[in-house]
Amino acid sequence: MITNIDKLTENGCGTEKTDKVCRSRGGESCAFDGAMIVLQPIADAAHVVHGPIACCGNSWEGRGSLSKKGSLHRMGFTTDMSELDIIYGSEEKLFHAIRKIFDEVRPKAIFVYSTCVSGLIGEDIDAVCRRAETVLGIRVIPVNAPGFVGPKNLGNRIAGEVLLDHVIGTGEPPSVTGYDINLIGEYNIAGDLWLTEPILEKAGLKVLSRMTGDATFEEITWAHRAKLNVVVCSRALINVAKEM
Repeated sequence: MITNIDKLTENGCGTEKTDKVCRSRGGESCAFDGAMIVLQPIADAAHVVHGPIACCGNSWEGRGSLSKKGSLHRMGFTTDMSELDIIYGSEEKLFHAIRKIFDEVRPKAIFVYSTCVSGLIGEDIDAVCRRAETVLGIRVIPVNAPGFVGPKNLGNRIAGEVLLDHVIGTGEPPSVTGYDINLIGEYNIAGDLWLTEPILEKAGLKVLSRMTGDATFEEITWAHRAKLNVVVCSRALINVAKEM
C-alpha cells in the first residue's frame, strides 16, 4: 500500500513549472487503467483484474505493446465480480482464479489488480496474494490502484512503486558490464523500442532492463544493477527513476 502520496504527485522532467502532474483532466482514464498500462507489457507475467469484466475489457487499448518474450500481456484474466460477490465477498474466488491461471498458463509471476468495486467493499488482495505465493511458489503481487483513487497518471506512479517494492532488487543478472542501462517508461508501442535498441548497441550500451515494453519479469528484478537510468516517459515513472 502506498503511504507517501507526495512522491506520486511530483512533477516529471522540467518542461513545465506548473503543478499539473496527476491532476484530473477531461476524458482521462482512471488509476487502475494507468497501472495496467505500466505493468501489462511484462509479457511472461499474468495480469488478473479483480473486478467486473468491463474493467478487464477496458485495458484492451493498452495491449499495443509488442513483445518477443511472451504473449500473456495480450490475454485478459478477470474474476468477473457479480452482485453476489459484492454482497458476500470474493477473496476466495480470487484465490481460486489465481490458482487456475497458474495451472493453465504457468506464468513467471502474477499481478493482481484491485478495481473500484473490489476496493470499495474492502477486498484484501494483499492477503490473497501472500497466500497464493505460499501455495504456488511464484511471485503474486498486489496492485492497489482502484480507479477511484485518481487519474491515469497516478496509476502509472503506483505501478512504479509496485515494481520498486516487490520486484526490483529481488534478482541478480547473469553478467554485468560498465555500460548497462535501464530504459524507464518505454512500452514498445507498435515496436518502436526495436528501432532504438540497435542504435544503443552500436553506441556500446547494453539495455539491462526495460520498464516495461518487451520486458520479462526476471529482467526487472535485476534493474538495480544498471549503471544509468534513461527516462523515456518522465510523467509516468519519474518516481522510479528518482528512487533508482
